[in-house]
Amino acid sequence: MSYRAKKAWLRSLLHEAVRKTDGTRQHRTVSGDMVSWGCPDCVDDLDNRIDDAAYARDGCSPRTDARGYYNGLLNVLRRERRSAGKEFIKLYAEPE
Repeated sequence: MSYRAKKAWLRSLLHEAVRKTDGTRQHRTVSGDMVSWGCPDCVDDLDNRIDDAAYARDGCSPRTDARGYYNGLLNVLRRERRSAGKEFIKLYAEPE
């Protein structure tokens, strides 16, 4: 097994172990803390990451590889933010 294959295998084992600890999805914040998916800290962290990536993207020249990279990153972060927002509403919405 190559180094990359071992690394990918180990990473997948670690991710699976983290998910099995309490049965809920976890999010690692920029500071390195593990928080529950959809909690206010998770949503705030994703918002901050989106702001940072948009700022970095706006500093790139049009039609460069760097700008394309940041556009892809923003696409993923926004998708994750929508998912976390939906979970936030499920967890913290007051019953009517």
